[in-house]
Amino acid sequence: MSVFSVLVIGHLIADFPLQTPTILRWKFRGGLWILPHIVIHTAVMGLIFRNLFVVIVIFFSHYLIDWIKVSFDDGDHKGVSFIIDQSAHILVLLALAQFTGVSLPQFSFDYLPIILVLAVLSAVFMFLNVVKSQLADSPFPKIVSDYAFHVSKVSGWAAAIALVLTMPILR
Repeated sequence: MSVFSVLVIGHLIADFPLQTPTILRWKFRGGLWILPHIVIHTAVMGLIFRNLFVVIVIFFSHYLIDWIKVSFDDGDHKGVSFIIDQSAHILVLLALAQFTGVSLPQFSFDYLPIILVLAVLSAVFMFLNVVKSQLADSPFPKIVSDYAFHVSKVSGWAAAIALVLTMPILR
């Protein structure tokens, strides 16, 4: 498992299961209302990596990306803004993994691929939840659209719990 994969797991867990509907509403108010979401991201990455540089980069880059998103999101292109937002975050994580020399945290790596799949599943179903109004006229199964948010949360929380269980209690 690579540093990038672990960064993605942390990002997806902080962005989906740990972002409650209340925090999401706050985030879209903009300004300092974005901070609760950013603090969650920073805390997750801090717990995983215990690296001040990673924490600082995540805090400022995530705030900037989310601030831009909420400032320019008109609500008409939710799917596009979702993909652009997530792509920008992933590019920052890729740069962190490639250029900073951050080392892998100590985990039981046997289960990290499963955790990554659960975290990605959470992101995919959250995307489906975001675009479900656009999917209403498509052959997309209504049942998946109706339960996308719940599947996203369940798979995301499963990933979060599994990640915590793979972390050594004392480092």
